[in-house]
Amino acid sequence: MQEASPAEPDSEPLFTKGFVFAMAIYFLALSNQAVFFNFLEYLGGIGFDADTVGMFLAAFNFVPITVRPFISPYIHRNNAVKWLAFAALGISCSMGAYALTQGFTGLLILRIVHGLFFVLLLTSLMALVVDVIPKGKSGQAYSILTLANLLPYAVFPPLCERLLGAGVSQSNIYIFSALVLLLIFPMLWVVEKGRKTAQGPSPAPYARLSRGEILAGFKDPAMLAMFFLVMATFTGSTMTFFFVKGFAKSIGITDAGLFFTIYTLVMITVRLFGGKFMDKISKAHIAGGSLVFLAASFFFLGRSAGAYGFFFSAALLGLGWGFLMPVLGALIFDLSDPKLRTYNTNMMLEMIDAGYILGPWIAGFLLAKSGYGAIYPAAAALSLLGALLTPLLMKRTRKNE
Repeated sequence: MQEASPAEPDSEPLFTKGFVFAMAIYFLALSNQAVFFNFLEYLGGIGFDADTVGMFLAAFNFVPITVRPFISPYIHRNNAVKWLAFAALGISCSMGAYALTQGFTGLLILRIVHGLFFVLLLTSLMALVVDVIPKGKSGQAYSILTLANLLPYAVFPPLCERLLGAGVSQSNIYIFSALVLLLIFPMLWVVEKGRKTAQGPSPAPYARLSRGEILAGFKDPAMLAMFFLVMATFTGSTMTFFFVKGFAKSIGITDAGLFFTIYTLVMITVRLFGGKFMDKISKAHIAGGSLVFLAASFFFLGRSAGAYGFFFSAALLGLGWGFLMPVLGALIFDLSDPKLRTYNTNMMLEMIDAGYILGPWIAGFLLAKSGYGAIYPAAAALSLLGALLTPLLMKRTRKNE
């Protein structure tokens, strides 16, 4: 196992050309998704009812969670750029196709094909990202990565609204997005040219992971704890945020938009300035503390009866998630065998997707049975359940020091 000391020495710089352009590629990949923020409205405008719209949305989201486990063993540091380029070309063509496709069958096939290319892009991109993170800088690296995950959704929805207001059609926005995505290709050339392993001398060429290697990884108690922890915490998170607008109305707050603004700004601030802190002390302790803090924040949100408590809860949750998400990625990186880093990182994304499926389903069930008052204690309980797993991670990190 790789060392996961809380105070590893500074070795190589983080902001190499490889890392910077890998983050830029990640930003472009998610920007491609952010332009679909009003896809529901677009589909309604071309004649589809709510049930059909839900099918189109589900078709895309269903692809990654079913396909990722099967393709991840075949993608590694030596072939990541090739697969990423292929996926980027496929996504660019898919985006252009949205401007030409309006029938049910065509759109359903397009959503599935787009989802296939998107999961291939993210899976190969993770192989590229973990290869350019220097030893001892995983906390800072994942702070930047999760920041790059937030920014497209802060930038592109309002930009698209302005373009739509100026008379630009949604179809032309999809075509423009397809063209912008082509910027990935010169970036990939820069990354491939300047890429070097941050863990010292380059290891022997990687082949695809064998079944035995994958199974051996799943026998690691710390990694199993990480996967379950990620799934539990994202289930609790999605339970909260998908239903917070309805909860706001139930306590007399008509516009919940400020909640998400406060939440996002606090997270961005933490990730901008907290990365070095995450590399200086035990990441397992940060994860445990963040989970307990989030549990208290969820409970406080559920007890809010007015605007002050409601919006203050947004700041608390932004603070907790601002630390937790980068630390989870950094722990996966630190605790993984180098050959399993890409696979384990992609399995973390799999657990996140599982949380996005389970959270709304559980919250919807609780809402129907007991109202909003049951959702937030349940989210707090899931965070505490995750916190109970962190002593295992603390033990592993002490062993590796």
